[in-house]
Amino acid sequence: MDPSIFKDRRILALAVAAAVATSVLLFLAGLLTGVRWVVPGEVERRVAAALVELEPASPPPLPEPDPAEIRLLEEQRMGAAIVRGARESMARAPRYDTSYVLLEYPGGDPGWERGTTADLVVRSLRAVGVDLQRRIHEAIRANSAAYGVTEPDPSVDHRRVRNVVTYLDRHSGVTGLDRSWRAGDIVVWNESDGSRATHLGIVSDRRGAGGAPLVIHHSSRGRGTPREEDLLGAVRVLGHYRWPLEEAILPPAPAVEPAPSGGSTAAATTVAVDETAASGESPSEPRDPLAGGTRRMRELLEAADPRSGGSLARWSVVDLDAAHAAPALRRADLVFGAARPIPETPFGRLIFEQAEAHSVNPRLVAAMVWVESRFDPQAVSPKGALGLMQVMPETGVRFGVGPDSLFDPRSNLRAGVRYLDALVERYDGDPLLVLGAYNAGEGAVGRYGDVPPFAETRTYVRRVGAAMRALGATGLVGGVR
Repeated sequence: MDPSIFKDRRILALAVAAAVATSVLLFLAGLLTGVRWVVPGEVERRVAAALVELEPASPPPLPEPDPAEIRLLEEQRMGAAIVRGARESMARAPRYDTSYVLLEYPGGDPGWERGTTADLVVRSLRAVGVDLQRRIHEAIRANSAAYGVTEPDPSVDHRRVRNVVTYLDRHSGVTGLDRSWRAGDIVVWNESDGSRATHLGIVSDRRGAGGAPLVIHHSSRGRGTPREEDLLGAVRVLGHYRWPLEEAILPPAPAVEPAPSGGSTAAATTVAVDETAASGESPSEPRDPLAGGTRRMRELLEAADPRSGGSLARWSVVDLDAAHAAPALRRADLVFGAARPIPETPFGRLIFEQAEAHSVNPRLVAAMVWVESRFDPQAVSPKGALGLMQVMPETGVRFGVGPDSLFDPRSNLRAGVRYLDALVERYDGDPLLVLGAYNAGEGAVGRYGDVPPFAETRTYVRRVGAAMRALGATGLVGGVR
């Protein structure tokens, strides 16, 4: 027998013994050090399991839309359109002229070179598809005694204040004299403190120094052209009307493309924004405006904040559900102060500029922008809110910014901060009510007298507070690596 065979067997036996001894030693070492040795493939399985655990849980379903809230939003949209119609009369500056003009019928108009107090209201309501010329003329023909008119005339019936007021009394939503004004409402008054209605106007979406809304109207006083004045506290109001929503044709909502990552992500549990990782492909991740974004978005960011140099800092993961442990916001957190620095965030200088102009804490605005849109100027929510501060188109119009301008960072911040300032004034600086109204609407806060009991809204309030604390601690939401 060949002796080399025994030699090979001895080598094999030694190798097996060495392997066994090594395994035993590694096992003993693991017991002593606490290190667990794993078989190939287990590491990959553990990583996959850990990633699953880190994925945020599915957000709870949003509550069913409240019909009353939907109606309120639609009425606000109608009012904004009526105000736009009134402002068109101001822009065209017709002279006050009560002379008779033969008009076409229906849809007739005396021409933009002339107008009366009633003409301004008629023109304003045409913005929501209402032809008062036809409506009032037909009403007079059907019941001339109610109007005190013996010979109906489509050229003049709707141009007389008494006929307009009579029609509104009989056919519109009469709100009484409770002074709960809304933009787009029609107000009737007597300029000489008498009892006869002599003047009409449209309630504006802007307010005077005393807090009362302005009125857009046309009279012979001054230059005799339409103007916007603070007069509700100085005249005898005789009527307050709101056009019925069911009889209005609302202008179409602005066409907007869906947000690349699902729009506003206020319901997300954790957020990880990284200039190299966030591509917007996953609907559960917020979109970094510069990562995989369009050229236009990059230009907007760089134009707004040249210091960015086309790149944003890396943002660490922020667990916003930890906001439960954060101290509650105070009234002082809402106001501007000399010690408030420029937020070290995208659009920081623009945020500071608008916050300073309206005496609002820039850190609060930056926190709201982060929660609302993650600094994406083209974000669109499922409900149609637009831009950095997720401003609804009708809210933008209310504060002087048209829907087409809400994707511009400066214009969006101007509208959002003006709205925030109005809420601070309305709710006497109560942070919970201010943020609750910004998220859920003033009508919802009014109904509940508190932060509305919607899970989305209460989570929103907590997350803005958490973002503010993070900004205060580090200068950046979540800090910078």
